Amino acid sequence: MGRIKNYLSDLYEFASDAWSAQVEKKKRKSGTKTPDRRKNIDTIPDQEDREVEKLLERLHLPDDGGSGKPDEKIESVFDEEFDEAVHRRNESGQKKEDSPKAETTRGEESREEKHSAGSAPEMKGSSQADVRHMKKTLRPVLAAVLVLVLVLAAVFAVTLRHESGRPGTSSDRAESRKTGSDNAAISSAQSGTASVSQTVTDSGTGETWTLTQYPTSDQWQAMIYTITDQEGNLAIVDGGYTQDADQMRSIIAAHDNHVSTWIITHAHPDHCGAFTQIMSNDTDGAITVDRVITPKVNQKLYEKTATAVDDIDSYYAFEKVLGTMSNVVYPSEGDTYDILGLKMTVLNTWDSAVEKLSTDLLNAGSLVFRLDGRSTSMLFMADLISTQEMHVVNHYKDLLDATYVQVAHHGNHGCSTRIYQYMHPTGVFIDAPDVIIDADTYETYNGKMLLEDFESQGAAIYRLSAAPNSVTLR
Repeated sequence: MGRIKNYLSDLYEFASDAWSAQVEKKKRKSGTKTPDRRKNIDTIPDQEDREVEKLLERLHLPDDGGSGKPDEKIESVFDEEFDEAVHRRNESGQKKEDSPKAETTRGEESREEKHSAGSAPEMKGSSQADVRHMKKTLRPVLAAVLVLVLVLAAVFAVTLRHESGRPGTSSDRAESRKTGSDNAAISSAQSGTASVSQTVTDSGTGETWTLTQYPTSDQWQAMIYTITDQEGNLAIVDGGYTQDADQMRSIIAAHDNHVSTWIITHAHPDHCGAFTQIMSNDTDGAITVDRVITPKVNQKLYEKTATAVDDIDSYYAFEKVLGTMSNVVYPSEGDTYDILGLKMTVLNTWDSAVEKLSTDLLNAGSLVFRLDGRSTSMLFMADLISTQEMHVVNHYKDLLDATYVQVAHHGNHGCSTRIYQYMHPTGVFIDAPDVIIDADTYETYNGKMLLEDFESQGAAIYRLSAAPNSVTLR
């Protein structure tokens, strides 16, 4: 820091000499007296000189730059110019040493005492005024630069001390995230909508979470997952067909008929059917759901592109139920939410990119998201298809490599193998029956080939035929 002070002092003197030389050159060239910039320039006190010196004294800067070693000259691009200015100043002083010396002000006397070996040429009238004007303009700038350098150095030192002294555990950060988002949860429950990058908090505070994959009633492909924490709080992902409603009712009843968050990835019957059945028939309000998270569908566009496979009536029934609820959250890509203490990050949902496609909009607009604990994670790919997969890769490639992965479209010819090259999971979930997964019926790839690739990496395979399958997130 002492070097910085010396460097700024040299820079100040260099600028002062340069200004003086320019004024003197102009005076010699014109042979006339340069008019004063301000009539009362000589009446301005030299208090600025003393204020800068006092500021430097109050800062208590060490002369050795804080290194404990003698201060060394700092080489810079200004050194040669500075030396040249001093040389010119000395030559000018020698030429005028026999000339009468002009009466000086207190500020100029101070400069002569500090720089007796080669002081600036004495100037009368306007020359003195120009020098004083330059000093008055340059001094606060240099003082501000010095103060800024000191502030940045202090901040840097405090930051290093803070980082080295705190534990910095992930649990502390997770608790801070949870506490800071409580108000957002209240706001979301009242409005029923979520803004971009909004974080909403559930009530869970457990250190571990159990994620379970359930079978379907007829062993056909569907998504049925639950997430529970150590305190017994429940979150649900999809829930399967209408005929899976009884299974879901039993699960909800085991958790006091309360669901903290119900995530519906999209409105196909194998994902939203059970939810629609349960909530449309729960007229007495026995089952409470704090929040529903699902994509917002462009109904007019969807109606133009829907096919028989979409079973659009299931979408209409689902939307009818949502219309009776005030706690529906429609996420945007990049939004984050708190699910029982797990961080949920949205990687894909129905948006403008999906609406540029011509077919299969519900699958393309599936809610793809990642759940993060403190050390493990789970990626839900829902029914994402190949036409949208590179959009996800281009925006969230680094978030695809999760501890566990629910394979896109049940492992039944959804995405291509391109997206899976970014994943190295410990476990993989398949939501289609063996009769589909083990069949060699697709030209590009099939579920069996995909599972063989994951098995070669050492990943555990959780098949729907063996459900319920549970893993622990930490």
